[in-house]
Amino acid sequence: MQAFATRYPQVRMVVTCRTRAFTEELQAVLGWPVTTLAPLTLGQVRAFVPAWYGELVAHGHLAQAQAKGLSEDLIATIVGSPRLRAMAASPLLVTLMALLLFRRGTLPRDRPTLYEQILELLLGEWDKVRDGQNLADALGRPDWTTARLRPLLDRLSYEAHAAGSSEDGRGRLGKSQIRDALIEFFEAAKLPEPWGAAGRCLDYMEHRSGLLTPDGPTSYVFAHLTLQEHCAGRHMLLSRDPVAQVLARRGDDRWREPLFLGVGVVQATNPFLVEKVLRVLVDRREQGVAKPLARWYRDLMLAAELGVDRDWTYLAEQQVDVAGLQAGLRDGLVTLLADRDQPLPVAERVRAGFLLGDLGDPRVPVTVEEWQRELARIQAGDLTGYFCKVEPGTYWIGSSDDDPDADDEEQPLHQVTLEQLFWIARYPITNAQWQAWGERRPYGADHDELNRANQPVVGLLWPWCNDFCTWLSTQISATVRLPTEQEWEASARGGDMRCYPWGDEWRDDHAAITEEQEEQETRGWGGSVPVGCYPAGAAPCGAVDMTGNVWEWTASEWQTYSGAATAFTEEDARTLRGGSYRNTKIYVQCWVRITDPFDYKGGLYADGFRVVVAPLIAP
Repeated sequence: MQAFATRYPQVRMVVTCRTRAFTEELQAVLGWPVTTLAPLTLGQVRAFVPAWYGELVAHGHLAQAQAKGLSEDLIATIVGSPRLRAMAASPLLVTLMALLLFRRGTLPRDRPTLYEQILELLLGEWDKVRDGQNLADALGRPDWTTARLRPLLDRLSYEAHAAGSSEDGRGRLGKSQIRDALIEFFEAAKLPEPWGAAGRCLDYMEHRSGLLTPDGPTSYVFAHLTLQEHCAGRHMLLSRDPVAQVLARRGDDRWREPLFLGVGVVQATNPFLVEKVLRVLVDRREQGVAKPLARWYRDLMLAAELGVDRDWTYLAEQQVDVAGLQAGLRDGLVTLLADRDQPLPVAERVRAGFLLGDLGDPRVPVTVEEWQRELARIQAGDLTGYFCKVEPGTYWIGSSDDDPDADDEEQPLHQVTLEQLFWIARYPITNAQWQAWGERRPYGADHDELNRANQPVVGLLWPWCNDFCTWLSTQISATVRLPTEQEWEASARGGDMRCYPWGDEWRDDHAAITEEQEEQETRGWGGSVPVGCYPAGAAPCGAVDMTGNVWEWTASEWQTYSGAATAFTEEDARTLRGGSYRNTKIYVQCWVRITDPFDYKGGLYADGFRVVVAPLIAP
């Protein structure tokens, strides 16, 4: 190169090579400026992909329209997957994705399948003959392909992931460690001169792109963390005792992705191993001993997430006992969300709530038959179901005159007498319950952080809530209605003057409010949360989410209390209670009340309701 540059000084030259190959000695001899290329940005990927397919058009391998379609498909797939975006930062890996799409016409949407196919292409680089030799020739076994080395590479990936010693999470493997592993592997394979074969194999990998690449003078790393995780997962789930591997690593978040990928690898050929893994996680006991509650709860969540990742429908088609697994998951997740000791932080409880909603949350009646079942429970005196009993009696309402947090319309503190027994819903009405009626579309229905099945329905006009109650009353032959605000506050406070459903003082992790949210860091979620994620915040009657999460419409007109300094009544406005995930702890005290007009649409993201079963309100 120096001679060429000297002879043709007007010619501009750019030399590219792998970082490892351009040693300090070569830099000193050449004396040219050196720049290390940064990973590709997403914008560069958007430019690279059509340019790569454009070269195939130029060489007659693709029509222009085909190249355009492939480019758009690949870019959309990369943009839609955070993991593929990270992989696409490597020119080698984004090239392999483009090549895979070109050869097969589609990219698998299943991560393990996609990574397997990328690995086949990557390992195929070692099978290609270059300079008159491929890897099999270097080993002296022309009948071998790199597939023969997969178990060893999987084991090395597992060891690398366990080390996790590089800056990006990949594990460095020492050259001597790899040589020893190769020698052991070749001895077991009865290769002659295993020492020599190991040396030739390492030398070959030094000079070829592939799965395992040099990272320094005496160390190697895998081409990308995702591929390391994939192969480590293969090692776990293809081992002699895969269930033991899963149980040993399930508590370490670094092993979450390898576990998911390994389960995906074995699903096609051994779905009953997937079932076994799921069943061991769902089981309350491990090796005959009850799991600690926090451990069991996290196992349930892991099993539910694995089931979603592997596609419950596909698992059922593979004859896996999906119905039994999901029944166990529902029971376990209900137990998790009812545990008032709350051994898991709220972010995990919220995750568990969403998982339960996706499975079909049995805590809330959705069908007419389920509502009738809950009605039968209260008629039988069952206090454990959806409805909570509130006895007739005298209850404190409002706030004292000297309370600095109270507004005039929330005063004075006074007593009311409720003559009739009533039953209040344990939770606010959810999206799933509302959709069973389906006559009105909530204004929050298109908001991704508000429209999951067991989140409280929000974005409702007050007349719609009454229409829902009328419909439900007809369906189950009982009086279902909105609570009056006196009934609501009596349910929240019980028989005393407490400020919050659990007592006089604010307690952290008892309600979904804005201080507790901390920009989604605490709850892990920006909107309302699935009903019942704060069991420790239950009211004396057992109802939860009476403070925070969503405001709740009541049946009562907006008017002052008897004895207030200034009297008013607004016939076209109704009272809401409870506060929401968008309010501070001051606004979720039991006596706080706000109002909205009948047709008010401003509370799109925070106004919901719950129902009571009770006698009709006297006109």
